[in-house]
Amino acid sequence: MLVLPAEKRFDWKYPPVMLFSIIALNILVFFLYQSSDDDRLDLALTHYEHSGLLRMEWSAYQNYLRSVDEEPYLRELQDQFANQYTAEIIYAIVLDDDFIHYLDEHGKQLTFNLYDESDNWDNWRRQRDLLDKRIESLSYFAWGLIPKDLDPITLLSHQFLHGDFMHLLGNMVFLIICGFAVEAAIGAWFFLALYLASGIAGGLFFALLDLSSKTPLVGASGAISGVMAMYLAIFRLRKIDFFYWIFIFAGYFRAPALLLLPFYIGKEVVAFVSEEDSNVAFMAHAGGFVCGGLLILIAHYKKPELINTEYVEQDQDLDPKQLSLAKAYQLLDEMKFAAALKQVHQQITDYGLNFELAYLRYHLAKVLNNKHLAVFFAELMSLRSYSSSELIKLAKAWQDNPELHAQLPEKLAIKLALNFAVDEYRQLAEEIFERLHDQNTQNSAMGILARKLSVVFSNPSEKSKQQRYAYIADQLITGAV
Repeated sequence: MLVLPAEKRFDWKYPPVMLFSIIALNILVFFLYQSSDDDRLDLALTHYEHSGLLRMEWSAYQNYLRSVDEEPYLRELQDQFANQYTAEIIYAIVLDDDFIHYLDEHGKQLTFNLYDESDNWDNWRRQRDLLDKRIESLSYFAWGLIPKDLDPITLLSHQFLHGDFMHLLGNMVFLIICGFAVEAAIGAWFFLALYLASGIAGGLFFALLDLSSKTPLVGASGAISGVMAMYLAIFRLRKIDFFYWIFIFAGYFRAPALLLLPFYIGKEVVAFVSEEDSNVAFMAHAGGFVCGGLLILIAHYKKPELINTEYVEQDQDLDPKQLSLAKAYQLLDEMKFAAALKQVHQQITDYGLNFELAYLRYHLAKVLNNKHLAVFFAELMSLRSYSSSELIKLAKAWQDNPELHAQLPEKLAIKLALNFAVDEYRQLAEEIFERLHDQNTQNSAMGILARKLSVVFSNPSEKSKQQRYAYIADQLITGAV
């Protein structure tokens, strides 16, 4: 479920200089600094593998897993160790902070070579210290917010780090959606101050839940939650437009702005309680919401001149493209499927085809058993999927329509299989390849697809598949088949 304020459109009369500066800094940090994390981690893992630490610590790590009731995981690792597949074992040990504390108390469980005088406690400690330095050089340990080692610098620095590219992209999109209006309403420097304050508050909320935790917090989510709350607090009880997206239903509604703030905060608290295993820092979001909203409300009453009332009170009509799409979703909500399909057709005619419209058109045609379903299905499959959510929809549409598979042109089927040739959907890619291969499809892209399948089937248990697809790829690419 997604609910976002949508009262204001971008206006170059109020250029968001600070917003763009913050976004640029986040992007630069990610690509110029954090992009080296993989290399740093590889160095740490390589050091562990070649220093003899696994031999010294493997017995102790098994005892540690038993002590924390991780017997199923232990058996899985033991099977891998027996088959000399140690990559996952090394990864698990190197990044397990709790195991380090366990070793401090149970050092006698380490295993040393009695026939090698240099293989002793001092050698282990020296190798471990070198490993720790490499791990501490990773961005999220060096500059992330670690509750146990809370300090003012990481309260700021963690706001400019991200776990991966999708984390960065998602945060920056939400920041743009809400940030330009907030900066226009309160000015660049006040926006920066409140943005950082919200991030600090989010970090403190996260840390205070468990001050003994060594799990690092990274991301601008707390600060961005604060920006969303600022947006609502700026308009207070004035009715503004909101965009909503719930499953396949989406559209716009109007409501007093501040009434949505308890909803946002409550949603994060409920998620925190109900999704214990999630990696999302829900309480950092809640802390950001509380801080951002509260600071703007204080400014309203203590220094109202800080808020650009002319901009806030300026009415703006919704983008015609948004209105057209909202009408289609409204008709869908009202179960008027034929009218909704007609509206989607008009939207495509007026503004062009994209994934959202193609999927919506296919979905409506399937519900209506429309005679053009096969055409709409093919056009949906022909679009490149850029996000994981789109790929999920694409895969479901493919699985739901086996009767349409054979109608897909060979070139399009290969393109689709290349999209599916990732870990989650490799079985779908394999099915398409095998069908085309059985038909003796003569297309140079089949070799590329076979090569990609040989990469995704790379687990030791799938060695035969990996070898088969590698062989087929070699044959197809060299033109022997």
